[in-house]
Amino acid sequence: MKRSLAMIALMLCFLSLWGQNDLSQYTFSYSVEQDEEIMGGTLLGNTTTDNQYFVNPVMTNGSTLYTQGSGFPIGFDFSFAGQIYDRVGINANGWIALGKSSYGEAAVNMFAENSHYPLSSESNELPHEDQIARIAGFARDLQAQAQSSIRILSRGAAPNRELIVQWKNYRRQSATGDSYNFQIRLQEHLMKVSVIYLTMQTASAAASEVGLRAAPADAATNFATRTTSLGWANSTAGAAANSTAMLSSTNYPVPGATFTWSPLISSSIQSNFCAEPLSGPAPLLVQFTDLSTYTSYPIVNWIWEIGGDIVYQQNPIYCFNTPGLYSISLTVSDAMGGSSSLTRDNYIEVLPSELPGLNTYIQMQGHDAVISWDPITTDEAGNSFTPDYYFLYFNGSNTFSEDFYFLAPIPYPQTTFTHEGVALGADHMMYRVKAIQLED
Repeated sequence: MKRSLAMIALMLCFLSLWGQNDLSQYTFSYSVEQDEEIMGGTLLGNTTTDNQYFVNPVMTNGSTLYTQGSGFPIGFDFSFAGQIYDRVGINANGWIALGKSSYGEAAVNMFAENSHYPLSSESNELPHEDQIARIAGFARDLQAQAQSSIRILSRGAAPNRELIVQWKNYRRQSATGDSYNFQIRLQEHLMKVSVIYLTMQTASAAASEVGLRAAPADAATNFATRTTSLGWANSTAGAAANSTAMLSSTNYPVPGATFTWSPLISSSIQSNFCAEPLSGPAPLLVQFTDLSTYTSYPIVNWIWEIGGDIVYQQNPIYCFNTPGLYSISLTVSDAMGGSSSLTRDNYIEVLPSELPGLNTYIQMQGHDAVISWDPITTDEAGNSFTPDYYFLYFNGSNTFSEDFYFLAPIPYPQTTFTHEGVALGADHMMYRVKAIQLED
């Protein structure tokens, strides 16, 4: 029975993950945006470019042989079909592939049975199935001509950064009279994919693949393509990965026509943090550590409220100069608009700097406090002596003015003690240690 339940749970987990990967669940929208040609970024290729792969930033003219490389940085973590990508490769035939820097020099792998039709190509050659992630703006057999270029540009500030890949004045292989101008954009906010058509001039009818593709690699079953038989402003979802969008002199996108695919917002994010030390005399230097978690989209913003200040670092260090109890808040958010907040009331206690007898160091290990101190070799009068024991005293109340009580004897010369489970019940933790010499 237990085995059956475990198998059911595993299947549900698999189905849940696959649902996140399903491109058919992306929502599609059409709009007409500003017709903006980019002029900056990195210039790729030249006027003779034909079938080149651009997979290495140092090879700006690309290669028809090398289909894998370190790729170009996206500039942010981009969530696509349930995976996180940070690199991109470009093919002159109107499409890009997503990759991961964790794969090193093979971060991007653009191998395809037919580089003219990347969305419908199937492959058993990819070492990592998630490298089949591809986006086609106008994918078919394209070629550069006079005044042609490809540019890649990452711009903006978090959480609204975007990557733009632009094709300018491309044409069909050996055709005359074509001028294809379009962009693929990856947007950090809401993790959207957009294709913006600038001027799309064609001498005769031309079909292309337009849309998205993701794993599996060996079967073109996970896709979101578009067809334009009813016009570019009234495109419909393709029934297959090899469905095509038709461009002609009477059926073409207006400048600024934009196809946008957006993932369903199903972000789960949970704010959490810890700090060390939790108490001590002023000035008290505290290291805060973000422990927040997410299941779908990476956290991109951290907003701490510490000591009356707002801090935007992920793991800040803060100095408390004034004694008192301090509540700490952390709000985290992701690029999908999901957010979570956590407040720990009276979390940090800063003691007066003149409070006598605090001569220990505290380091937390889970709920246990590891107490340490410097060796004591003089008595209260300053005379040298060798103690027999260290007596450790503890105050775990909600005010430092309460009395300390005897916690444990520690044989000399040991200078550490683990106070197990103290964090489960103490309002704060203060320790004093005294050197004791037994009488003969």
